[in-house]
Amino acid sequence: MIKVLAFILLLVIMCSPAFANQVLKDKYGTKIGEIKTESNREVIYDKYGTRLGYFDGKYTYDKYGSRIGEGNLLTTLLR
Repeated sequence: MIKVLAFILLLVIMCSPAFANQVLKDKYGTKIGEIKTESNREVIYDKYGTRLGYFDGKYTYDKYGSRIGEGNLLTTLLR
């Protein structure tokens, strides 16, 4: 019984938003990027794994740390 509860708890933790990744695809189903949750930030990567910027919960920043704007504008960083 304890093993079952531990397994269920592990599933709940692994499925929480802190471990969620969003794969971004174009209309043909080709991967164009990915948004990963890292600590308290959402970080966007292109299809090659290059970091393009992050969203800290209030502002979006590019890969150089320059503020782009207020709100989650991560997808605007994809080229």
